[in-house]
Amino acid sequence: MLFFQLLPLIPEFSVKNQKKRFEAIQILVREGRGNVRRLCTIAGVSAKCFYAHEKGPSQKRLSDEQAISFIRELQESYGNSLGYRKMADRLKDGYGVELGRKKVLSLMEKAETLSCVRRKHFSEEYYLTRRQMKDTAPPDLIERDFFSMEPRIRFVCDITYLTGCDETWYLNSILDLFNGEIVAWSIGEHCDTPLCTKTLEMLKAEIIETDGIIVHSDGGSTYNAYAYRELCSFYGIRQSMGVKMTCYDNARMESFNAVFKTECLYARYGKSAVKNRRILVRELAARAEEFIPYYNGKRRKDGLNHMTPVEYRMENPRGTYPALFEKRFDKGENETYTITVTHMGAVNEIVLPRLLQ
Repeated sequence: MLFFQLLPLIPEFSVKNQKKRFEAIQILVREGRGNVRRLCTIAGVSAKCFYAHEKGPSQKRLSDEQAISFIRELQESYGNSLGYRKMADRLKDGYGVELGRKKVLSLMEKAETLSCVRRKHFSEEYYLTRRQMKDTAPPDLIERDFFSMEPRIRFVCDITYLTGCDETWYLNSILDLFNGEIVAWSIGEHCDTPLCTKTLEMLKAEIIETDGIIVHSDGGSTYNAYAYRELCSFYGIRQSMGVKMTCYDNARMESFNAVFKTECLYARYGKSAVKNRRILVRELAARAEEFIPYYNGKRRKDGLNHMTPVEYRMENPRGTYPALFEKRFDKGENETYTITVTHMGAVNEIVLPRLLQ
């Protein structure tokens, strides 16, 4: 008899009831007529669901009435001062019950045990300052044109996370759009304005002449802070900002961050180890400090004619502007051609004799 012909012999198996199918599989497995995975495939159910059915209902799963009783006990012990977020944490710590915050909020509303909390209110000066910062935010001077024909003129910057098993640090870097070189970077324990101003000071120390250059960033509060904007103005930097929460306005820098995490962190420690926070943050920071000099000086790019960013800048110190050629024929005793080459404001003339055929 064929294996699949055994299943209809089980009473009521033809009924579209998942529980009946699980019971049929249990009987067949007990009689040794097949393995679980094959039986589940024939019955049209997953092996995972079968094992969950066989294991039975979870002992940790509580009814709403039990959870509400725990919530009431906690509210009485804390003087009705716990909000739903704190309540979810106390349920996990005190009773070993893991419930989502929205579920806890729903139960607290049902049991009428919501606390009276004070909403955060800021002063009028704070709201006025925030409106002024928003209204006077720097314009977007890049407009998603991530290209530069001259080095040390147009830059983009951004902050990325270095998340370790102990804490999170932050890497702020500034990239030259001419050759993709990381001109300045700094690592800090806080994602704040001092981290950005420190990186800006490193940029000033690196290129010296900053009058008229463009430094583009996203619309984050660290770049919109008065201290950062004042430092840009002091150095003569033209600040540019994209729209807040729009990654495409700073896509060139986001691309570098992706390369940094893939080649610097994932290649060394493994993607799962980094994402699951198994590496010390100091190791990640040390690895970042090793990778950026390698990225600038040793990592070759096809887009730079198979040169590194530093080599490309040294090869084209005055940029890659197109040159204008003008040819003029001079009649006289010595008939000659004069070729005038204009490149970046410099004019050079080359005189060639006329070739006699």
